[in-house]
Amino acid sequence: INNVDYLIRKIMIGDKSDNIFPCRFDVNKIQELNSNFNLKLRKNKEGNYIVTSKVFEKIKDNQDLWNPIKQYFEENNFEYKIMKQYEFLDKYGYQEIYSSLKNQFVETYGVDQLKLKSDIVGLEAIHNDRGLGGFYCIEAKKL
Repeated sequence: INNVDYLIRKIMIGDKSDNIFPCRFDVNKIQELNSNFNLKLRKNKEGNYIVTSKVFEKIKDNQDLWNPIKQYFEENNFEYKIMKQYEFLDKYGYQEIYSSLKNQFVETYGVDQLKLKSDIVGLEAIHNDRGLGGFYCIEAKKL
């Protein structure tokens, strides 16, 4: 699975750790999807038809369903780039913000220094490529 596939999978299935809820199917299209694409969609406990891992794999394997999803950005006139979070942060000034906080940290004492340390540790966590900085994000711009 490549970066685009991974991100689309995450958007469709959802990810509770990132507060991404799974996509829902239109109730009026369930019968058509089940018969045309052999998906066998079922309601969850809340009564919604959502994308699960098994459903995603069937969608991905069925090019009639997958290609339109994968090409959404091109078809809707978007320029897009998929990158890791740390790359996105680097692109938009992470180093300047981080350096500024480190400089302020050296110049302060007590509770103010403790607050700055918390901000610095938080920035390091979202930038670490083996942690939160390793998550994929998408930058899209309508053309």
